[in-house]
Amino acid sequence: MAHDHCLSRYWGLNRLPGPRRRSPRTFAQNLLRRLETRPDEIVAFFSDLRVPFDNNAAERALRMIKVKQKISGTFRTEEGGMQFAILRSYIVTAVQQGLRPLAVLRNALAGKAWMPE
Repeated sequence: MAHDHCLSRYWGLNRLPGPRRRSPRTFAQNLLRRLETRPDEIVAFFSDLRVPFDNNAAERALRMIKVKQKISGTFRTEEGGMQFAILRSYIVTAVQQGLRPLAVLRNALAGKAWMPE
């Protein structure tokens, strides 16, 4: 590929000096290795703006649970925790589909639940 020349050039710049032994890789070396092994994923990000910059969506979805635990402790029952997770998942999915969460919840309580396609 066209970027192979650039990657091989920068590999030479990011070699650690000293004896050849297995040493921890630097951030730059890890990034270069990822660019070599997964070039299609990198190109996908640059060519399709719908592809997210990172894969932290799952971590962000779980963040609200950690905030709730931090503020009010844990859930009183396992069932309460499951209900919170289901409701939170429903709201996050609606927002990702471009819907207003309050309207979606209001419709669900009125018996007109929105289901993702």
